[in-house]
Amino acid sequence: MTYSKRMVRNCFVMSVLTLFVALTPWIFRFTNQNLTIAVATMGGTVSFIMLLSGIVFALMAKNEKAMETSGAFAHWTYTDDEWQKFIAREHVTNVGAKVSTFKLTVVICAIVGTGYYAMDPVGGPYVALSMVGLVAILGTVALVSVRMARQRLMTKSDAYIGKEGIVFGQQFVSWRFAGSKLEMMTYVESTDPAIVDFQYSVISPRSLKEYYNIRIPVPASQRASVEMLAGKLQKPLTRS
Repeated sequence: MTYSKRMVRNCFVMSVLTLFVALTPWIFRFTNQNLTIAVATMGGTVSFIMLLSGIVFALMAKNEKAMETSGAFAHWTYTDDEWQKFIAREHVTNVGAKVSTFKLTVVICAIVGTGYYAMDPVGGPYVALSMVGLVAILGTVALVSVRMARQRLMTKSDAYIGKEGIVFGQQFVSWRFAGSKLEMMTYVESTDPAIVDFQYSVISPRSLKEYYNIRIPVPASQRASVEMLAGKLQKPLTRS
């Protein structure tokens, strides 16, 4: 199970510990008011985030368990050959997407860094150096995320697809939780194995909605059932 009891327990334990940190200024009678505010704010914020995360993980774990038992519209299994072809293509797709994003980031940082350097010979070099650091950090994050995605798919996994979401590749994607919504399904029949691309949205404070995709391979034995699955999910099926 993706969202284990251990994850939920760890979140609640961290919430209690950080709440204790938030209360330490009064427990140990701090005399510095600024330090009291800083410690209380930091501890209280982290405690609230951990509590909220624990509640979310507990609800997600409940939905995931229901999906894996009796709540799935489709339960797909794969042959070793189908799985190997899928993860090889997914790796190429993930690397291509990350490289494109990284190139765009390098260009933007180069423009910002060069511009500040030209306008302010004194402070500009520090801005340019910070841009170099940002590029290094984002490059590392991109590399790690690609490796984690590949590692997650190294073990062959079944796919459970239902009204609550998808359990696949050691992750649970929900589109019925806290404003999440399944937006559309695209059936790519030209690949081997075929792919169903599920696009879903989540509420975001930055842009109200953010869109994500999860690609699920279709076993050869289940190709005829994709149209029926779309009907059960009440979403039109786009073919490409």
